[in-house]
Amino acid sequence: MKEELEFFDVKTRTKFKSADWRIETKEAKGRTRYFAVTKAPAGTHEAWRMVSAALAKPLTQVAPLRASDAYRYAALIGVQASTLGNLIQKVEDGLPFKTFERLVKLLNSSASEVADLLRIPQRTLNRRKRSGFLTHEESERILRMSRIVNASFGLYEGNRESAVSWLRKENRALGGETPLVMSGTEIGGEEVLNLIGRLEHGVFS
Repeated sequence: MKEELEFFDVKTRTKFKSADWRIETKEAKGRTRYFAVTKAPAGTHEAWRMVSAALAKPLTQVAPLRASDAYRYAALIGVQASTLGNLIQKVEDGLPFKTFERLVKLLNSSASEVADLLRIPQRTLNRRKRSGFLTHEESERILRMSRIVNASFGLYEGNRESAVSWLRKENRALGGETPLVMSGTEIGGEEVLNLIGRLEHGVFS
C-alpha cells in the first residue's frame, strides 16, 4: 500500500491527498529528481510533487526472477506456471487481483492509469479488489501487458527505468502513439512486441 501524499492542484489552488500515484524521474545537470504524480480531483489534469529518493527508489525496484521460470512474463506479475496449459487454466479461472497491483508497481504507475489502459472501469476495479480475482478477459489483458513489459525489460537489458520511459514515449514506428497505450489492445500489443523484436535485431523502422 502506497503512502498517502499531499498534493497541490495549481489550477484550483487547493491541496488534496492521494495514495494513488506513480513515480516519474527527471534528469537535470547530472542529477536525478523524483516526483510523485497523480490525477487532480477534477480528473482533467495531473498534480506533481517532488519526493525523496528514499521514498521513490523502492517503488522502482523489481525483484529478480528465477532463471527456472518457464514463463517469465507471467512470473513478473506473480503467476507461477510450469506449462502453457497450466498458465491457460489459471487465466481461464481468473488471475488474483494482486497481479494487477504487481503490474502497477512494474510500470511505476497509478492504479487508475493502468485500469484505463486495460479498459477496466474504476467501479469494476473496486469490485475486483473486493472479490480478490479478475475475470478471464481481464486476466488476458493483464498477461498481455506483462508480456510487453517483460519484453521491454529485455530490450534495455533489465534497466527498468529506461524500459518504462521507452514505453511512455511517443514512437514514430507506432504512428506517433506510445507503446504503453498501443498495448491496451490485442492488435496494438502484438505490434509493440513486433517492434521490440525488430529493435533487438537492429532494425529501427
